[in-house]
Formats: sequence, structure tokens, C-alpha cells
Amino acid sequence: MNFKVKLTYTLLLGSLATLPATAQIEDVWTRFYNGPEERLEEILWDVYQTEDAGFAACGITGVRFPEQNRTATCFWVVRTNSDGELVWARAYPRDANNSDQAYTIIETDAGGFLVGGSFAEAHYIGSFGVILTSDDGDLLWRRICNGDNTGRCSAVIEMKDGDFLAAGNTWVEEGNIAYAVILNEDGDILEELFYPQGSVFGAVREIEDNGFIFSGGSRNGSWILRVDENYDVVWSRTFDDDVLYE
Repeated sequence: MNFKVKLTYTLLLGSLATLPATAQIEDVWTRFYNGPEERLEEILWDVYQTEDAGFAACGITGVRFPEQNRTATCFWVVRTNSDGELVWARAYPRDANNSDQAYTIIETDAGGFLVGGSFAEAHYIGSFGVILTSDDGDLLWRRICNGDNTGRCSAVIEMKDGDFLAAGNTWVEEGNIAYAVILNEDGDILEELFYPQGSVFGAVREIEDNGFIFSGGSRNGSWILRVDENYDVVWSRTFDDDVLYE
């Protein structure tokens, strides 16, 4: 059996605010995409509409390392046109001991793709990781943040000044906390941000009146954090619910 990944583009007919239970939902198209290897797992975790009205999706695919007689998983990016037809698909393996997964993707203003996820060794919990590719999918750089400490990147954005912000969680001496990192276009880490008020960031947005809004989870429930342009906390709110990922 050859695993295939399905990407479905669905059109909602009607206003979401007043969408009745009987509203018509139509699939505009459905496509299946193969990874580089047969009979290995493939999953797409996130999708982003590109400037040309196409799509870029990221996730996980398997790769074989015959010399070591092993298989590993790695970041996988699928690029399509607006009809879902494949433009290119690229896998980004490191070595035979890795179990990497990509969870979030955006297109950058320069036309490449910023992808976040986790870099793991031999199926262990991974470390917070980010890659940048060109518009053709060529790997420009790869970064593991906060050393080899346990973590995961769950959200990435390009900021107004052209730098990147990646958010998720990481492990420190006190335990698992929310974590974000600022990187420039060359992948240099400009600043690391640790927020012990929460345990994970699931999403981040830059806001109009300067600063950022994060959502995620804390030990007390779901969590929203507002910070100013210097990344200092303006307010922090928790809610008795699950983690907020958007």
C-alpha cells in the first residue's frame, strides 16, 4: 500500500455568521500527493494560500537510508497551484536517526517559505526547529533553537520589519514553558523570549497598534498573552478550557 496525502479545497456557500445547519458545502477539488518513498507515512499538518493564489502545505514524510538500513521522518513541503496541481514537493531529511515533523508554514515577502516544527532524534521528543526555503523549495537554512532542549515550533509569522517570529514551547530548568524566537532573513537568532506564565504558544499575530498577541495553553487552562513592541507583557489572561491554537 502506498500512502497518499489528500488536500481538499472546500468552498463554504453563505456567511459563516449565519450559516444554517443545512448550508451547502462543496469540495472544489481534492488532490493526493505522494512523498519521495513508497509505503512510508505522509501527513500534512498546515496549509497556506500563496501570493499567486496557489497553496503551500507542510508536514511529515518518511525517507529511507539504505546504508544504515533505517527509515527516518523529516519536514515535507508541498507546493501547488490554485487548482491543487503539484508544482513541487520537497523533503528535508537530516540523517537516519531523525524523526522530524513540520507543523506550520507561511510564505515570506521574498517568496520563500518559513516552516516550523520539531527536530527529534530517534523518535524522542523533538527540539524547537525552523527552516527557510527559496520559492523553488531549496533549503536556505535550518535552525534548532534553545539548544537541544525539548520543544516544538507551532506558529511562525513574518513581522513588519522583515524579521521572523517563531513561537511554541521549550524546556527550561523550571519545566516546560511558552517560548518564542526572533530570527532575521539569514537565520541568525536575534532574541529568545521565555514566558513562564504559559506552557505553550499555539498561534501568534502582530497587531496594528504595535506588539503581538499570542494564544496557547497554561497550567491553568487556555491562555492569551499580549506583549508590546519590545516583547514585554502588557496583559495575560487564562480561561478554563483547552489549548488555543488559533
